[in-house]
Amino acid sequence: MVKSKKLLSLFLAVVMVLSVFTVMASAAYTRVETEGTADIDLKYTVEKVDVLPETAAGSAELAGDNFYAVTVWFKSSKPIDTIYAPVHYNKTLFSAITLTDGEVTYPYGAGLDQDSYYTDMGEGVNYLYTLGDYMNNTGMYKADGSKATTKALAKCIGIGSSNADPVAVNTELVSPDHPTYGKWGKGLSADTGVIYAAIDVACNTKTAYLNTLEGIATYTDWVSLVTLYFEAIADDVTGAEFGILTDNGDGVDGNYDANGKGYYESAAKYKATRASMNIVSNAVVGAGEPVVEPSIVNPLRDGQIRFHKNGTVYAGSFDVRALAVISGADFDATFTDIATAKTMISEIGFVFAQGANVTAPSMDAVKALVENGTTAAGYTKKTVNYISTSVDEGNYVFSCIATDIPDAEKNNSLVAVGYIAYTVDGETVYAYYPAAQTISFADLFDAHSDDAFGA
Repeated sequence: MVKSKKLLSLFLAVVMVLSVFTVMASAAYTRVETEGTADIDLKYTVEKVDVLPETAAGSAELAGDNFYAVTVWFKSSKPIDTIYAPVHYNKTLFSAITLTDGEVTYPYGAGLDQDSYYTDMGEGVNYLYTLGDYMNNTGMYKADGSKATTKALAKCIGIGSSNADPVAVNTELVSPDHPTYGKWGKGLSADTGVIYAAIDVACNTKTAYLNTLEGIATYTDWVSLVTLYFEAIADDVTGAEFGILTDNGDGVDGNYDANGKGYYESAAKYKATRASMNIVSNAVVGAGEPVVEPSIVNPLRDGQIRFHKNGTVYAGSFDVRALAVISGADFDATFTDIATAKTMISEIGFVFAQGANVTAPSMDAVKALVENGTTAAGYTKKTVNYISTSVDEGNYVFSCIATDIPDAEKNNSLVAVGYIAYTVDGETVYAYYPAAQTISFADLFDAHSDDAFGA
């Protein structure tokens, strides 16, 4: 049996507005791998996760070893305000998870049947989801994109701002006994399940768009829309596919604002326009996963914590230190000696993100920030000036400290990627962590608080 454990929970300031949505009329979609052939491209990714997050919609946190997160991504050069996206999956290999009570999952863990879920529960509502990158846009802006200090002065408010109107979310597991199965399940085989998410910010007062990740500009690269969760119910799920599994189905749909600035210039100028849709790729378990190459730069330990005290009493805040290490052998093989290293190394540092903001760290985003200065929502680059030979005997360590973290953030985490840039034969070479490191504040706090303050 899976057991609950204390870990980062992702709380989102959203509400479930069931009355807002009706299923859109059938919309044709294409299935072309080339991006940009339609108004909105969709793709799906899947990754195994250790913990199902607690959600504001009403699902409790739960840890386990058979959970998978499926993320729907979209890409558009147009200002998008509404997307309907189903996820089809193999019901013999997976069960969708609509909620947990902290002990078991629903429907599968609670002993309910995916084919009669609507009858058993009296609803198909999914309470377990996390919203996408647009929630990181927490600012308020004037019409020229400059920061506004008050809601009254703002002409465009980031979707993640506490001053923004809530995102309208409707997501349901559509079992065969669901009243709308004839639409969502159209073209699906008997062993194929469907769960969908409809995300809508249309006509919210002064709102940004779903692809407005910062400021007021429309972001034209891939944006995560929503993440839904599943559990494996078979021993081997390699090759299982998530996404759009039929060319004859319904439900894939979206709108954009043909005016582009209707929300914050004038509601009268808003022009809802139905988007053409294209499926670029589905997600396949165990397929397409990047090869993790060895690196001379690696995380050292699980981070360090320093408590702020009033005498011997905890003062309600702490610092967390991320440490990167280059082994002595790798250092010698790469740089020969310290004197040569000083002439070769041009930059060392970290790229950081809050775990609550960046749930699936992207090494591509990290590399683009370091090498090209391309910003990505939620990521920050910090350079450091020193490499130490005293922290880890025989090895070379550099570090950076996140300071003054309030106790209220104790259940958050720090995503860290250490890197180093150096010159070889006149060209700059970059070395990064093989994968992003997540430093759990709670784990550090629990592991060291007794030593700091006594049991």
